[in-house]
Amino acid sequence: MYRLEDTIAAVSSAAVAPGTVGESILRVSGPRAFEAVGSLSTGGPAPGPVRGITHKRLCVEPGLEVNVTLYCFTCPVSYTGDDLIEIHVFAAPCVVERLLGRLLEQSRLAGPGEFTLRAYLNGKMDLTAAEAVGHIVTGSNRMQIAAAQRLLSGGLAEQADALGNEVLDLLSLIEGGMDFAGEDVRFIERDEAVARMKGLSGWLERFLADSLHCEELMDLPSVGLAGLPNAGKSSLVNALLGCERSITSDEPGTTRDVVGGVLRLAGAACTVFDCAGLTADECADVPARSARAAALAALANADVVVFCVEAAKSDVGPDAAVYGGLMCRDVVLAATKVDMLGVEERPGCMGRLQERFGKAFVATSSRTGEGLDELRAAIGRRVCGDCAETTQQDGRLALGVRHRGAIEAAAANVRLAAVEAAAGRDETAAMYLRGAYNELKQFDAQGLDEAILERIFARFCVGK
Repeated sequence: MYRLEDTIAAVSSAAVAPGTVGESILRVSGPRAFEAVGSLSTGGPAPGPVRGITHKRLCVEPGLEVNVTLYCFTCPVSYTGDDLIEIHVFAAPCVVERLLGRLLEQSRLAGPGEFTLRAYLNGKMDLTAAEAVGHIVTGSNRMQIAAAQRLLSGGLAEQADALGNEVLDLLSLIEGGMDFAGEDVRFIERDEAVARMKGLSGWLERFLADSLHCEELMDLPSVGLAGLPNAGKSSLVNALLGCERSITSDEPGTTRDVVGGVLRLAGAACTVFDCAGLTADECADVPARSARAAALAALANADVVVFCVEAAKSDVGPDAAVYGGLMCRDVVLAATKVDMLGVEERPGCMGRLQERFGKAFVATSSRTGEGLDELRAAIGRRVCGDCAETTQQDGRLALGVRHRGAIEAAAANVRLAAVEAAAGRDETAAMYLRGAYNELKQFDAQGLDEAILERIFARFCVGK
């Protein structure tokens, strides 16, 4: 499937919104990259296989030419290890699509992650670094990107290489002892070999325990809005997202399902959702009871809950009762509809809310937009603030399912090798050590079969 002799092309930047004009980047890589781009060049010589930046006009179709900037990289000094040209063009999406079509007359469309796959196959990066590129491209928060950058810098491959060398050293000593079993030669004492194996398996287990789960970082943190019916949750969700995601009404109980969207913050993205209004008492009718159960389940799994209380309410006892029964990790308190308060009323109302709930409230108005930036900042601090700093400083690696599986298998093999060596079964111990070595070497192995490579790179975007 993956033919290095092919020339591939794709759009490698985010799509420009329909009806607008923006900058797009197209990539072409392979032995005919310069030829494919050069065939579209007008008003001067086509770009030759020379590194550098140049400005050209490309013919999209008869009568339509566009100005582009070409970033040219020659084999092997490029991202992919092949000749590579990046075309930067400021145009409408239809023009970019047509330009890609012209390039595909002399190339083929790249598959998901195929540019990075070529970098791996051409020895430009190891497999864990290639996977890290995918995590960085799809990163939704600082935690994920920081951990992926450590993978990209070779942290896991270096660790695995050092451990593999230790296993290989033990294996050579044990097999050397077996080869000279009839001689008065000892390559390593049995107790020392067992101790080294136990130490190695313990180190692998600690490494797993201290690492982060890549899948946990990939998932967008979730933020749920909770409160009594008609507390202003749906309007606040719509105001935060800048679009109508929740139905708003003066009638209590309008929202029955969990609905929401993606909120872009300064340091991360998160999902924000609205759900049915909560009451301290069990609902009488079945639909309301089901909506309440769904709301409580969603809020229990949320990373952050924004608890909404109408600022102008005189009796917040029912709100306090619901708030006290919430089972959630972190709560931001939001006073809603503050535009309904007079300027002289506001300090007293906010003070009473803080006294009743024991925490300060963020004063918000979905109608005027007041307090929305402050609320976004409060959510952002909880979503990616302290945890992101800790993650960046402690240097831990984020391991995916493949990484963790290989290290777990290596640890199990070394542990079994220690048992066999202690019992004097050196041949079986050597077999387990070989298994551990093979597991550790797959982090930078160049010989993984195509099915594994397809599975790894299928998660990438086209153009990356």
